[in-house]
Amino acid sequence: MGLIPLVVIIAALALVWLAVARLRSTEAFRRVTVPAGLAPSLHAARRAFRRRAALATTAAVVVGALAVAVDHAMPAGYDLVFLLVPALMSLAGLLVIAALPGVPVAESGSQRSADLAPRHPWSFAPAWARVLPATAGVLLLGVIVAFGLTSEASEDGLFRAIRIDSGAYSSTATPYPGWYYGVPVLLVTVALAIAAATALARVAASARPTHTTLREADQVMRLLITRVIVKLTTGTFIVYLGGLMFMAAGR
Repeated sequence: MGLIPLVVIIAALALVWLAVARLRSTEAFRRVTVPAGLAPSLHAARRAFRRRAALATTAAVVVGALAVAVDHAMPAGYDLVFLLVPALMSLAGLLVIAALPGVPVAESGSQRSADLAPRHPWSFAPAWARVLPATAGVLLLGVIVAFGLTSEASEDGLFRAIRIDSGAYSSTATPYPGWYYGVPVLLVTVALAIAAATALARVAASARPTHTTLREADQVMRLLITRVIVKLTTGTFIVYLGGLMFMAAGR
């Protein structure tokens, strides 16, 4: 191994360590000391959270594998299904999160209290979590429309080509992220946004404990799962934004 690759690896590891250290200092990663008598409630909520994460991951992997198999069985589809694999996997995970019951931190006793302030899907989302996915989604929409408007029909009649004019000559190049690819990506993007909003609403709507310590732990868990949902959605948007631009640049 040369010196430069070694330096790059060390620098990457250092950046990862700094990122993890910074994340652990945020509210969603801080430690909360819970009295021994209340620990069982928190442990049960943590187990439920892990089961939900495991089920969501399993669903995403299964859907991704099925989509890849379908793509291989459809050579005439020009890898359209394969292009949709990231969104389908994210969508499967979000649907599982949205479909399962909430992960409240339960407490013993009959005394309960209710929050007077109404909760929204973004009630437990930090400020950046509202702007980042919306910005990525708008940019993705703009890219899809721009590439669709500049696309041409290929020999098979599908809008997956672009015409390149060079003086007296012109040629058609494929594949190009025209309407043939853009419309399905747009549909799964909308479905992904709806699933994310539903999952966030489900996280925010579940009942909250009344004990101060359990309430703090409940806040941390809701922040954590909210960030997972937002980052998964935003990351998928960015993957398609870069992927479509890369496909277009290759022409």
